[in-house]
Amino acid sequence: MPTTVLLEPGAVALESLGATAFVTARVRDQNGEPMAADGLVWSTDDVSVATVAGTGVVLAVGNGATTLRAAVGDAEATVPVTVAQAAASLTLDVDSLSFRDPGDTATVAATAEDALGSVIDAPEVTWSAGDTTVARVGPSGIVEAVGEGTTFVRASSGSGEATIPVRVAPELALVQLGTFPVVARVGDEVALSARVQDLAGSAYSGAVVSWSVGAASGMIASQQETPSDVTGSVAAVWSLGTVPGTQRAFANLRTRGQLLEIEFLADVQPGEPVS
Repeated sequence: MPTTVLLEPGAVALESLGATAFVTARVRDQNGEPMAADGLVWSTDDVSVATVAGTGVVLAVGNGATTLRAAVGDAEATVPVTVAQAAASLTLDVDSLSFRDPGDTATVAATAEDALGSVIDAPEVTWSAGDTTVARVGPSGIVEAVGEGTTFVRASSGSGEATIPVRVAPELALVQLGTFPVVARVGDEVALSARVQDLAGSAYSGAVVSWSVGAASGMIASQQETPSDVTGSVAAVWSLGTVPGTQRAFANLRTRGQLLEIEFLADVQPGEPVS
């Protein structure tokens, strides 16, 4: 008659829904001698957490804790079973973030999956930002712009990790300075100037403005790319072409993926350049 059931291992811990573990049962009689495990009945106290097959194969069904039981006759043994999904991968709902002004916020959501691809409800996610002078992130994934620049936000859970780039840059405007069109002679040099500013009208420094000319409109005699100074100003020298008529020069600025362009016109007359 079976009097003892021994189960190995002494505890089962599963980290993915659908994961399995094998529990071995050994049955002994009153003399401690091994017996065949015929008639052994397997069960779990909570089948919403784990189930068990007649061969001792435990299947994770949901997160939680339960007890595995193996019984034959009056003999029974138990093993604690825990199912706690561990994140093996992590994805974020956006590929990048771009902010216009300090103080702007956006919420990033993270989806974690276990090793078998089941989504984890309410995963514990740790958030961090690379440069907190540019952006910071709270424990719930709310990202706040702090200052101009670029950085990254990282989310991690278990062995899963995901990172997205973050950029804080105001939307800019390019304003023409001076009075145009100008009247000049072929070969004259004309001073070009513009101002880079944000949408509130404040000067913006460090923005690179590119200068170019139209067909038969001479050349840019100075640097073809100039950064705006602390007042937002940029300048270039335009050397007019040799063909009388309307000539054109351009200033270009790329901001938030868009190209801004302003045009400078010159009514060019024939004659000797003015020295």
